[in-house]
Amino acid sequence: MNNDDFDELAGRIEGLANFVLHLAAELEVKNCINGPNLTDAVRGYAERRKFPDGTDRFADATRRMLQGLAQSLDTARMRRQ
Repeated sequence: MNNDDFDELAGRIEGLANFVLHLAAELEVKNCINGPNLTDAVRGYAERRKFPDGTDRFADATRRMLQGLAQSLDTARMRRQ
């Protein structure tokens, strides 16, 4: 993978992460979801993340990303209040 491929992949992942954050925040504001329960569930999933074959491949990066998303949702909730 060259730098252009990596930049493209990173940009797509960042775009998806931002979309998910905004979607979750909008659903929470409209009382369609329970935001604190969602972030608790995301953190729980992050701690249990394993691949089906039992390896930890990418697990640390996955955990960091999910925990960061949960923190971003919590921060946005605090700012809205």
